[in-house]
Amino acid sequence: MVNKQEFVEQSGEGMLAALERQVDSHNAACDDSCAKLGIFSAGTPLVAICSPLMKQTHSLSNSGEMCFMDSSGNMDRENCGMFLLTHTCAGGLPHGIVITQSEDERTISEGLELFKSLLTKDAFGG
Repeated sequence: MVNKQEFVEQSGEGMLAALERQVDSHNAACDDSCAKLGIFSAGTPLVAICSPLMKQTHSLSNSGEMCFMDSSGNMDRENCGMFLLTHTCAGGLPHGIVITQSEDERTISEGLELFKSLLTKDAFGG
């Protein structure tokens, strides 16, 4: 395959290995645990991300008042993504991202648990 190193497989073991390398690279660049990869129900891969900038939004006093999910969909060819946001006078600010291809209740619940494992006790305004 042409440029197989750059354009990895879209599914299977090759995709999971590339995803794991990206998560490890991101955490090393942040010098923190900002992303985690998990394989959950029925082999569904999940990625949870809470970047250093997103972690700062957790320090806002109103971040514990309300958090909402936006799963707009159709953002990529695999229809992945779910965003966790909080409200501010400037609009919604991101608390984190859970990337999954499934939006069933069990997968979302497992994705949120994976996301929670990235957070400190001061998250969501304490």
